[in-house]
Amino acid sequence: MLALGAMVLGWHPRREDASYPPLPTKEELRAPTGVARVLREAALQDWLVMAYLVALLTATWLGSGPRRAAALSWLLVDIALIGAALAAVRSGWLRGRFLAPLLYRFTLFFAVLATFMQMHLILPSASVGALDGAIVRIDERLFGVEPTFVMDRYVTSGRCEWFAFFYFSYYAIILIHVLPVMLFERRREVLVQFALGTLFVCCVGQLLYILVPGYGPYAVFADRFHHALPDGRWWNLVRSTVAAGDGASRKDIFPSLHTAIPTFMAGFSFQRRKLTPFRYTWPVVAFFASQIIISTMYLRWHYLLDVFAGLTLAATALRVAKVASGESARRAASGLEPVFMEIGAPVVGEPGCKPQSASGAP
Repeated sequence: MLALGAMVLGWHPRREDASYPPLPTKEELRAPTGVARVLREAALQDWLVMAYLVALLTATWLGSGPRRAAALSWLLVDIALIGAALAAVRSGWLRGRFLAPLLYRFTLFFAVLATFMQMHLILPSASVGALDGAIVRIDERLFGVEPTFVMDRYVTSGRCEWFAFFYFSYYAIILIHVLPVMLFERRREVLVQFALGTLFVCCVGQLLYILVPGYGPYAVFADRFHHALPDGRWWNLVRSTVAAGDGASRKDIFPSLHTAIPTFMAGFSFQRRKLTPFRYTWPVVAFFASQIIISTMYLRWHYLLDVFAGLTLAATALRVAKVASGESARRAASGLEPVFMEIGAPVVGEPGCKPQSASGAP
């Protein structure tokens, strides 16, 4: 009786606060863990990035050349780091409200940037020869002209500087889109569609470099140009930037990513022209994209077929980006974490955190 009385006097209702974390539900107890959880939580863009890296590794492994060993070493490091980061985030091992979402975003950015910086090792090893002659023959048969040769007669110092400025602005266009969207965009559909489309352009484009290798008009057909591009501040900056990446060994002309990425970003902005800030930025981005496209041929980096391939890739990426909406809805219906966890928000499984719908509402 004394023990029963002590139990009654000591009992009080369980309060739902921070001192009493909720008991796991049946669904949480049945949820997969470890590798099974990583595979279940992996998003479409995670599979895209890993498939891209494995394809680069396979092509390099089957290739040859003095740079093959270095290329394989770097690709193995890339796969190990990127795979470990994705696994840490998707497995729930990183529970931080800040670290996990930020690590995931920079992992995707690093996957593309790292392999781009390694293309001077990968492309000479994974691809044999060059198809510049075939590309020119196709252009002249289909279009009756190769624009880069025609523009030779219009070379002046002013025009060269104009197009060199826009050619170099390609890097600024990427940064002013990727970093703000990656870090500050809170509209989930905008974020996931932009990310999937951009990753698709970069991954598919850089894989096509291996299938259709080429050096570009400036390297292969120098004897067909009668006017040298004059020195200037922006043209010298472009040349030094290309040379810093060992442009003589890259064979990265088909498709023209200088065409594909700005065109995708211009099209993405135009499709969302009713939203801020795209209603103000799309005309500017579209104008820059048009000048960048012309500059790729005026400065003798690309053929017309490269440009058409870049436009086709951008148009395809705009369609692929819409798949992200279905991906978000599927994950919400299955109780999975969002493709992108919001920076500073609780992750699924933390006390007080509920799965969100595709619209972002709890």
